[in-house]
Amino acid sequence: MKAAILKFATLALIASVVGVPKAVVAQQAVKLTDNANALILAPLYDSFPVDASDIISVDIHDACGATTPFYNGNADVAAFRGMGGSYGVISVVSHGNVAKDSHQVIICTSQSTSVSNGQDLVDSGAHLIREYVDENGSPMGLWSITPEFVSIYGAGGANRFTFMDTCHSADNPTMANAASGAYFGFSGLTYPTDGVNVATALFDTLTTTTDPPDQRTARFAYSDASGAAANFLEAGDANLALFASAVVNGGFENPKENHLVGWNTGFTPGAGPYNLWTCADYPNFYPYAPPFCIPGPDGPNVAATNLEYSSGKWSAQIGKWGTSYVGNGGPDPGIEPAGDEFLYQVVQLGSSDDPGGPQHYSLSFDYKIVSYSDLSNVEGGVDAPYAQVESAGSSVGNSTPLASASLSVANMHQDGDIYTTDWQQASPVDLSSQAPGPVRILFGEHESGFGQETAIYIDNVAITCSP
Repeated sequence: MKAAILKFATLALIASVVGVPKAVVAQQAVKLTDNANALILAPLYDSFPVDASDIISVDIHDACGATTPFYNGNADVAAFRGMGGSYGVISVVSHGNVAKDSHQVIICTSQSTSVSNGQDLVDSGAHLIREYVDENGSPMGLWSITPEFVSIYGAGGANRFTFMDTCHSADNPTMANAASGAYFGFSGLTYPTDGVNVATALFDTLTTTTDPPDQRTARFAYSDASGAAANFLEAGDANLALFASAVVNGGFENPKENHLVGWNTGFTPGAGPYNLWTCADYPNFYPYAPPFCIPGPDGPNVAATNLEYSSGKWSAQIGKWGTSYVGNGGPDPGIEPAGDEFLYQVVQLGSSDDPGGPQHYSLSFDYKIVSYSDLSNVEGGVDAPYAQVESAGSSVGNSTPLASASLSVANMHQDGDIYTTDWQQASPVDLSSQAPGPVRILFGEHESGFGQETAIYIDNVAITCSP
């Protein structure tokens, strides 16, 4: 059956489909994806003689990204719902067609229509999925996703590449419009070898991160790949380029309402990972110990903020901050927690199945510290911001770090009751010895509980890589 060798993939950029003049698009500023991570959906992986997914996976690793998960042969409806995650690239290799009744592009999953998708009433009732019908009009007994599905589960992917390596994925703009960002697809019939040839050229340009971003945009990548198949088309944002980092939402500029998407927060009461004391630990050590030591409520006190940032308009604040400091000769009781605030994310460093990929990994970030204590003074140094890298399988915030960043408080300057550093870039932390494998990057703030609040702001978190 001819349909058995047809396929579909998602990445996205089709000015010719949506009618955006390239001359106009080319004048716009280059945008970057939030990261180089990819969701690779290959529901019929074993049905094709060759599959572009393997090429894309290797190239993503070379660009310092991760392809976890990689659904090769088992991309059911639930796997496709993962399109809502924070990915720089979404790739789909499958069958594709245009539904004759709705005239919408549909993409085949690996899930039988006889199997519950776990949310049948929502998905089928809202026409988000439907049975896939092949070129000959024959039902295949498999669910397919519709543009409505992508609009809902792929929301928030404005700065994203979608590569739809299937037949008919660019016959009309229905799927490209739903995917947003930059979209690549095929008009009419296409074959597995077409997708492999296109993906080879396309992702070679997108992931050559030694080139400046304006030389590896979707427009440049499409130009390099367009000769591989005459029916290969692009749509969407032609000036989008891949951000070479596996960190999700490292600038906290996610377009969704949740600017901490991709990150986790936490709080541990007590001494914390560095055994830093709190006011309750040494009642005779400090003149404001009990009964004056009254810690505030436990955290976490971690949030995105647009009041401080190194670049863009947002950063992450770790530690309780903002209570007006009264002083009165000593700290304010009942204000500051006694314990450790955390912001963390697990990041995949390369892949063991890509020996030709990057060998060197480096963590970088910007930070600013604010406090009602002079942290450069030994007596005031009981509050302590820190940044460390932990084993992904260890206890959060309570393990021996694999690596730590040096945070400087030597040049804090005073403004009234507040001591602050300027925004500064931390010295890079070499993570090469931890690859391949997942690690946890963690930013923390130890709070003493005395009432003199301290917070650290973090921005532009990235893990870059090189051969």
